[in-house]
Amino acid sequence: MYVLILYGIISILAFLSILFEDKKNKKIEIILLILFLLFICLRYPLGTDIDAYELYFRQTPLNIIDALKGTPYPDNIGYNVFMSIAKNIKDSFNFYILFFNIIMAAIIGYVTYKESRNYILSILIMLGSGIIQIYFCGSLRQMIITAIYFFAYYECLKKGRYFTYYLLIFIAISFHWIALILLFVPIFKLYFEKFKKNKLILIGIPVLLTIIANIFALYILPTYRYLIPGRFGMYFDANNFSVMGLISRIVIFACVLIIYMLSNKKKATNFDKFSVYMCFLSLLIYIVFSRNADFSRVSDLFSVIEIVLIPKLILNIDKNMKYKLFSTLMIIGINFILLVSDINYIAKGSLNNTTIMNYPLIWVWEDVNIEELFQGF
Repeated sequence: MYVLILYGIISILAFLSILFEDKKNKKIEIILLILFLLFICLRYPLGTDIDAYELYFRQTPLNIIDALKGTPYPDNIGYNVFMSIAKNIKDSFNFYILFFNIIMAAIIGYVTYKESRNYILSILIMLGSGIIQIYFCGSLRQMIITAIYFFAYYECLKKGRYFTYYLLIFIAISFHWIALILLFVPIFKLYFEKFKKNKLILIGIPVLLTIIANIFALYILPTYRYLIPGRFGMYFDANNFSVMGLISRIVIFACVLIIYMLSNKKKATNFDKFSVYMCFLSLLIYIVFSRNADFSRVSDLFSVIEIVLIPKLILNIDKNMKYKLFSTLMIIGINFILLVSDINYIAKGSLNNTTIMNYPLIWVWEDVNIEELFQGF
């Protein structure tokens, strides 16, 4: 329940920040951003994978050399080292969660502070889009690469620092192989810059490739997945299609597109337009991987840019104040639906006999019995 109350307060503040845009105080926004990030740092995550992460943390060696050799994750030595560093500071899973929270909040907070034009709207999107409830709560490795990508996208790719971008992405890959998709983002950017004046090629070619890739992923890969070495073949068993997941992706992109169409295009930079295009590509990528829950997460990585993009597009609307307020209410409503869906998934899918109304707030210093907490999972 506390999450919904927090979201309600932030929603009101976000609406007021747009309504009284000329009178808003930037210092107050900064204080609210810091307080929100501090709250996130001190909250114990309740995602469905948190019990597995505790087990892996206990298996993590104190010796960083051993961590580099692949213990406990043979495929993700970056995450092994990350856990080992935390464990050398204090051998406590609760401390590790605090360590993780602080670093993630610092990265996301820094980029938001540098790039966002409305911190309260950015907070709203963070809380409602799944970034906090899903990845900050349970999928810790994915949260790390999401934060790295968020930094790399706005602090490197935006400034044309491609070498640094790729360096960061290779680090992200060492945390989770799913970050491989991020290697293509600079290529997407070059493609956009080359064909941005030719909408047929810009939109048509990716759609055509999506159709071809979808047929390949649906009918060919599942049949011959046994030829793929190791444990990765099981990920190509396309049997987890989510209608609601696809609908939510379409709705989110539609919202971004509507806000962009309402905004003053002259105020949008070339990179802003590319970011809108990335939202479009994110939808196409989700369509390709939508029949596999593990692969479909790759499109979630791209959505983190909306923390900065959406507030900027809303503030670029100068036709009429009612369009700004409409766009703000639309984002509040869509994110509320996503938030309720995420909480309901965690509460009913993993926490024992828990509902949205009594969804617990646990602090990082509290003793947590993982087995008891997740015995309904």
